[in-house]
Amino acid sequence: VECHYDDPVAFFVYTTHAVDFHKNLITFVGKPGSGERKPAVMDKNPGSEVWNYVVVDYKMTAQPAADDPTKSNVTTRVTYLNYGPCDPNYTGSKKSDVTYTYWVKGNVENPTSGEWTGESITKHPHFLWYPDFQKKEPGCPIDYQVVKDIIKKEDSL
Repeated sequence: VECHYDDPVAFFVYTTHAVDFHKNLITFVGKPGSGERKPAVMDKNPGSEVWNYVVVDYKMTAQPAADDPTKSNVTTRVTYLNYGPCDPNYTGSKKSDVTYTYWVKGNVENPTSGEWTGESITKHPHFLWYPDFQKKEPGCPIDYQVVKDIIKKEDSL
């Protein structure tokens, strides 16, 4: 995290409207079931405090809306890396899930509109973003190679 604190941004989108969240998950993280996922970063609540979490996966389920055949009710469970309190001897990745509900209109893979429903009206992501590693200026205050070596050791355990 420290090495990428001030990275330039490749994409950034506010997710005030559910359709923006939905389309950008598909576009930047990857299509459901594609097997190829790219991480993105999400502020998972719309409040004034910003807590960035790395999105590592998501699962969407869509059902046609009973009241409008052009709408689909969507439930999206997002899996993210949680850096919350844990045992100081813990190694590995701590993952958590958060579920959002909303509707979209039109094609589910490329909807034209959509809005949050249920608890997600007030508890939904604030924004999604992804760093532009190609434009990163040197200046990481720690030895990044040491971090890579630690990660390699963890993966071999």
